Amino acid sequence: MDPTFVDVVNRFGLQLQALTLNPSESTGLCAMNIYHCLSMVAAGSKDANLAAFSQALGFDASKLNQALQNTVQLDAYSKTNTSVDFSSGSSIWHREDFILEKPWLETMQNTFGATVGPMELQPINDFIFRETKGKFKDLIKSGDLAGAVLILVACLYFKAKWQNPFEKRMTMAESDFHTWDGKTTPCAMMHKVDKMEYVENKEYQACFLPYQSGGNSGPQWKAAVILPKREGFDAMRDTLTGFSNRPEALVTLFRGVSSGQTASSRPVSEARTQKISLSLPRFSLKLHLDLIPSLKKLGLGPAFQPSGDFAPISTGPLMISRVTHDLFLEVNEEGTEMAAVTVVVMTKSRSRQVIKEMTVDRPFLFLVFDDASGLVLCGAVVNSMNVS
Repeated sequence: MDPTFVDVVNRFGLQLQALTLNPSESTGLCAMNIYHCLSMVAAGSKDANLAAFSQALGFDASKLNQALQNTVQLDAYSKTNTSVDFSSGSSIWHREDFILEKPWLETMQNTFGATVGPMELQPINDFIFRETKGKFKDLIKSGDLAGAVLILVACLYFKAKWQNPFEKRMTMAESDFHTWDGKTTPCAMMHKVDKMEYVENKEYQACFLPYQSGGNSGPQWKAAVILPKREGFDAMRDTLTGFSNRPEALVTLFRGVSSGQTASSRPVSEARTQKISLSLPRFSLKLHLDLIPSLKKLGLGPAFQPSGDFAPISTGPLMISRVTHDLFLEVNEEGTEMAAVTVVVMTKSRSRQVIKEMTVDRPFLFLVFDDASGLVLCGAVVNSMNVS
């Protein structure tokens, strides 16, 4: 897999993560899933919209086809570890009177492997339910179809067991978790003492937990747990921003001792295997994000205004009216389960009617007339509001 493209997707995800960070609640996203869905739309853009997708997603606009190939290759590569249950699926749903351009439609089917169907509520929800192994039921509501002419959906599912599971008997059912606002909430704290890859520097502690692997080929999935040493919201935002500015440093950190470097040549921040006493909460999250505000900040603003720059998809002024991301994530003693859904809704916008204002707050002419003949029955110049 092209390491440069991996850095591109990582940077995109970390930037979004920093922009969606919320001091009062958990946030999360699957960058690969979002990138995949937006790439499908990018494939149908041109001119200003293509330039906006290029900026937001981090690819060269003159090499769109290569960017699309990299996206689907990353998806294929991610499925090659047979010890992990990994699946993904894409679909396109359109109003029956909305004509799709054949070249774009063929790209969706042949390159992205997307299924195509009429915009009907139950089939869309059935697709999402099936592709996420039942983690999202009835995600799309009937009101979501109002005004829509095209809906793009990308789903992803991941389930993996720890290489070295936590023992359930070591889990403390009643432990404390301290939030940014100074509150303490109860949690079930898993615990184990084991050899694992670990980093500690002046900014954070980090450990890496491997999942079961079917061999040396394909992805070697691990979990990273990164704990900033400074407490508070700003410390987490700074951590995400730092990694998004240098995604290659994050990959170096991930690779740890497997990179083949000697201890003397290894960067200070790179992981070393040592015995660690780890306490990690058992948790489950189900999150919903509106990505439009964050994507606008990344440069995708033109795509949310009606224009002809989606002409490769269909004729007439088109715009994106919704980009949402739903994430399910569960971490327990056995391993990790994750499901993600990205939905893009497009509407066919008519030219907005210009409303002229007329405020009659100065002298005016008032006429009573016959519309058929043009006869003026009465005329008055109103110069004051005085009533006799």
